[in-house]
Amino acid sequence: MIRLYSIFLKKVLNIPLEKIKIGLILYPDLSDEQCKRFWKEIVRLPENNFMKTQYIRSRHPTKRLSWGICMVVVNNLEQKVKMLTWIDLFSRKFTIDGKAGVV
Repeated sequence: MIRLYSIFLKKVLNIPLEKIKIGLILYPDLSDEQCKRFWKEIVRLPENNFMKTQYIRSRHPTKRLSWGICMVVVNNLEQKVKMLTWIDLFSRKFTIDGKAGVV
């Protein structure tokens, strides 16, 4: 899903690479370098697009994400408004009486 969103931003919305940033949230025992390498392969963006990694403590000792959490951030208000409009139009088209029409 992250790769698809990244491709969508680059190919459909034509957002310049410098406007797309990647943020990682990791557990303290995960390697920042290994996780960046993993997510860099997924999003196919250069390492200078990565923001400073944030670290959190896990609330559950066994249910963990092996590569942390990846956030894709776009610094473009015009594109944000466009995407929110598309989401609104999509939801209006595919809902029936306030209930999902697509499953």
